[in-house]
Amino acid sequence: MRIPSVASVRSALLVLIGFIAPVAGAQSAGVDAPREIYATRRDEYTAEARELRATSGRVTRRAGKLVIRLASGRIVTLADTLANADHFHRFVYLKFLPARAVHVVATSFYEGGTYHVIHDRSGQDVTVPAEPLWSPDSAHFAIASSDLEAGYSPNVLELWRVDGRGLTRAYVLDGGDQWGPEEVRWLSRDRLSFVRMTLRARDGQTRVPPQQLQFTQGRWVLRASGR
Repeated sequence: MRIPSVASVRSALLVLIGFIAPVAGAQSAGVDAPREIYATRRDEYTAEARELRATSGRVTRRAGKLVIRLASGRIVTLADTLANADHFHRFVYLKFLPARAVHVVATSFYEGGTYHVIHDRSGQDVTVPAEPLWSPDSAHFAIASSDLEAGYSPNVLELWRVDGRGLTRAYVLDGGDQWGPEEVRWLSRDRLSFVRMTLRARDGQTRVPPQQLQFTQGRWVLRASGR
């Protein structure tokens, strides 16, 4: 039986240490293996597969990458990075709205997430803190982000306009750390209702009446409900 030399043993130990170190680092960061991350989210990827088929090959997923071929000629590639909590990104394709030529992609971080809204014709790509809520005519979308407790996302209500040229942010209400927009719904193509929710209101200690945003004379105006 051949006894391994000291040099060969030392080389084997170095290889083993080099393998263990990154694994230990990933575990200390609390990140699951990519295969486990994908496997536990089958419903998301099943829904994504349906949306990808609806694009007739213009949007594809390959080995952890979304590739979006825009009408503008631009190619958008969004690659998952799952090995480290500090740089964790996971992208899921949600939908394409042909009437407004807009792609929507969800981005998950290790904590929290955002959304990409990508204009198919202009190539414009904006990042918003919540999923778009579309007006009945799809000419506008609202972004209602309320995160008073965890603080991963801002407390903000935004209104965006969509046309053939791109995406324009038309109105912003910033709740800071005081309130967050909730119970948001479109009442018509030019009227939106929402509630300014505070931590006290969520505990039932304060009644918060709803407010409305209405598009009138070329601009959005804040009003109390019923006026």
